[in-house]
Amino acid sequence: MLGRWAYPRVPDGHWPVGDDNKDGEYEARKGGSYVSRSAVLSRTCTVGPRTLLGPHTKILDGASVQNSIVGSGVTIHPSSRVVDSYVFSGTVIGRGCVVEGSVVGYGVTLGPDTKVGKGCLIGDEVTTGKGADLGEFRRVGRRAERDDDDDDTDDDEDEQDEDDGFTTGASASTPGLCARSR
Repeated sequence: MLGRWAYPRVPDGHWPVGDDNKDGEYEARKGGSYVSRSAVLSRTCTVGPRTLLGPHTKILDGASVQNSIVGSGVTIHPSSRVVDSYVFSGTVIGRGCVVEGSVVGYGVTLGPDTKVGKGCLIGDEVTTGKGADLGEFRRVGRRAERDDDDDDTDDDEDEQDEDDGFTTGASASTPGLCARSR
C-alpha cells in the first residue's frame, strides 16, 4: 500500500486523522515514510522506510518502526520493534516488545517484553501480560475459544454465543496473556 509500482509512491487516501481534521497533515520523509505533524518522536527512535505514523502517536527512546502503518494515539515504548505490521489507533506497545508481520487491533495493550510473531491477529481491546509470547499465526481476541469437540447440542446456547473462533487470553495456553474486560 505504501510501495506502489507507479510514481508517485504515496498512500491511497484514508490517512489516519486525530480528533480534529487539522491532524491530517503529514510530512513525507526519506524512504517513502509519512509522519503526522502531531506525532512525537524520540531523538533515538528509528522510523524506517514505507512507514506511516498517525496523529498523536509517540515513539519513545530506542524504539523502531519499519514498513508498518501505525494509527492515531499509539504509544510505542522504549526498545520495542514494529516491523511489517498494522497497528490500529489507541494501542500501547510496552517496553521491549517485538511485533512482526501482524495486525494489532484498536485499544490493545501489549505488556512489556511481549513477542508477537508473524501472521498474528490481535483483536480490539486485548491486553497481554508481561513476557507473553504469541508465536506465529495466532489469533487472540476477547471472545471465548470455540471448542469443536463439544458434543453439547443446545441450540439456544450456540445462537447466543456466535463464536468467532478467537482465543481469549483467559483460555489461551500462552503464559502472560489475558483479556481486558470492560
